[in-house]
Amino acid sequence: GALAEGEVSFVNPPYGRALSVWADKVACESILNAKKDMFCLVPSRSDPQWWGRLWDNANAVAFFRKRIKFWHPTQVGKQSPKFPNAMFYYGPNADKFREVFTPSARVVIL
Repeated sequence: GALAEGEVSFVNPPYGRALSVWADKVACESILNAKKDMFCLVPSRSDPQWWGRLWDNANAVAFFRKRIKFWHPTQVGKQSPKFPNAMFYYGPNADKFREVFTPSARVVIL
């Protein structure tokens, strides 16, 4: 559904075939909620069709300089994916997104 006023959404879709369905949902939500902040963490792969759908509607994207690390409350240490990640940003604050992510990523304003 639509985001409530002032809400921020963080999307970390399942990696694999379901990502395409999530990309469609993110694209729709970004249009419906253009004045809300939404972040979408995905594998940094520009060749799948879902990537283009995310790119076409995004206001900015951050390409991380290093592999990100995930924390899990029941696992010792931090886990890294075996591939690079990117963070898409949707919303009215692309300049703030760039300011926050520039120390750890290359940021493109779209």
